[in-house]
Amino acid sequence: FIDVPADRSFNVGVALNSSTSVLDVIASFPVNFETGKTYAVFASGLVGSAPAFTLLADEAREAALDPTKVEFAILHGSPDAPAVDVSVFGAGSLVNNIAYSEFTPYLAVNPASYLIQVKLAGTNTLVGTYQADLAGLTGGAARVFASGLVGGLPGFGLFAALPDGTVVEF
Repeated sequence: FIDVPADRSFNVGVALNSSTSVLDVIASFPVNFETGKTYAVFASGLVGSAPAFTLLADEAREAALDPTKVEFAILHGSPDAPAVDVSVFGAGSLVNNIAYSEFTPYLAVNPASYLIQVKLAGTNTLVGTYQADLAGLTGGAARVFASGLVGGLPGFGLFAALPDGTVVEF
């Protein structure tokens, strides 16, 4: 997380890794964040095609409210994937029918290793199964997000963004 001015509008520019100047932005977005809140902001969509490239912002936590748990919220960030259901293998549903660009509220789980299944919403059609080792994150919070393309490159994947900026692929 980084501190930025609150309660005022400013522009966030997005540029390629090879950028050498603030003039190299491929897109610029006006934002205005409330004082005293923490946000996670994700770049999402496709540059030059639908769905349009944009920023998705949601309130975020830097730590779990319950220090004995791991808390995470999910973002469906795969622009060509239909709505999906997310469940823990053998333990039931976490989220039903989450569509592209939607966030869930935070969920609290015990720190452990989980097999997470992503299926097309309302079906048994498996998109993928992902190993999520949350055992070392006691008291932590994360943003779990789907990214990539089901029908292209980069391929669909499930990731977690931690408060220190580390991104882990499941």
